[in-house]
Amino acid sequence: MLEKTKDMLENRKYYVYEWLRTDASPYYVGKGTGILRNKTDGGEGYKKSEATRRKLSMAAKGKTPWNKGLTAKTSKSVAKYTKTKTGVRTTWYKGPVSEEAKKRMSEGQKGKVYPTRPCEICGIQMKVNAMASHLRIHQKRKD
Repeated sequence: MLEKTKDMLENRKYYVYEWLRTDASPYYVGKGTGILRNKTDGGEGYKKSEATRRKLSMAAKGKTPWNKGLTAKTSKSVAKYTKTKTGVRTTWYKGPVSEEAKKRMSEGQKGKVYPTRPCEICGIQMKVNAMASHLRIHQKRKD
């Protein structure tokens, strides 16, 4: 039995790993083939060499930045669609959703069927995309 397990481990082609939040919910699931080397928390950044900075600078010379040269009309239009009700600029928030829009979204979801399967532990039918969080609940109860 031990020989068989050792053989399986040696013939493994990749491994799967998860980066977890403090509440044990995953925020990244990956697959790798070697040793995980970067054991930092992230956000430390990368410092470009002087040569690289020079090359990037030369490549950008003479090019107009994307946000320069907007006409007064375009500039007002961009500002209008990127302000929230609190005045903070953002590109994804366009304001509160109207009742009509909510009704259209609801109608669009009606009749859709999502795949389900039974939980291996408790047997409850679950949507496949919700199974991982359901299994974490079992794990927390076990601990």
